[in-house]
Amino acid sequence: MHAPIICMFMTVQIKVFLLSVYITFCLSFIPSGIANFIVKERATGARQLQALSGASHLSYWAANLSYDVALYIVPALSVPISLHFFGYNMLLEGDCGLALAAVLAAFGPAVAGFAYLVSFLFKDHSKASNAILSFCLIGAIVLSTVLFILSIVNYNPTAEYPSACDYPTKAHPEGTCLSPQARQADRILGPIFRLVPTVCLYQALFAIALVANIQAVVPEGAMEAMMATSGSVKGMPKLSLSPFAYEWAGEPLRFLLAEAVGFFVAAVLLDTMLHSPRLERSLDAASWFRRIASWRAGRNSSEEARLSPLINSGNSIGNSAGDDSVEAERERAAIAAKQ
Repeated sequence: MHAPIICMFMTVQIKVFLLSVYITFCLSFIPSGIANFIVKERATGARQLQALSGASHLSYWAANLSYDVALYIVPALSVPISLHFFGYNMLLEGDCGLALAAVLAAFGPAVAGFAYLVSFLFKDHSKASNAILSFCLIGAIVLSTVLFILSIVNYNPTAEYPSACDYPTKAHPEGTCLSPQARQADRILGPIFRLVPTVCLYQALFAIALVANIQAVVPEGAMEAMMATSGSVKGMPKLSLSPFAYEWAGEPLRFLLAEAVGFFVAAVLLDTMLHSPRLERSLDAASWFRRIASWRAGRNSSEEARLSPLINSGNSIGNSAGDDSVEAERERAAIAAKQ
């Protein structure tokens, strides 16, 4: 009875998986250009010249973020335009369109901050560009595929909690997971992989496309009736068809919003710390040698100051002993002369 429904969901998932990977693959080239420009500025001395001119760290990174987000508007707008021309209008309508706009708007600052943070690891702009491009492509293809496989293994649209198979229910206290190991790996690797913005973008696009396809296949009246009875009928799937729901695009969207702020703040703080005069002095090898030399000189002077009273007292004793021996010699010489 449930086999046709499961096969339909599997087919839709594979279809939207490829669509999400294609879009994420195209947008993965954006951080490569951002990192190339940032590292090249440091290598040519333009960043140091701006600092000498009085530009603060916050103003420098805020200007870069504004510039990069402004350039990101063009590829961001090309995504819905391409979806429209290729016949994916269901992703642009209703809540799915709003969710798509929110994800694309959050992805720009998040991927820019990610590129700023990773750029500190490189001194050559070409190496930085190639490394970040490779890493984002891996996130868009390999890491996204791993999460997709781990999630689809236990996904059951007829279960009470389709995407949370480990959620205990009265009928299934231990959950309905076909592979508990896959679910555990998904819970561990998911937050780690989502630190790469392209992984969050893929998951959000995948969820939005999946919800849009479900809304297009299932009649609107039947879907509303199923959602209305899901809370009262025991065993019915407790699933929201809003793309902003946490089990759909809500979780990756929250990650993107947090990364948009967190990566930028981390880049500003790290740049401030690396260019702090106090930190530069502590990391400078020559300053460390000077500190050791001054410490040794101070230690030697303190030792001399501590031992000088003993040396002076010894000299005074020696001098007095010398004077007594001279007088004794004179007395012996006088007695010998009288005899």
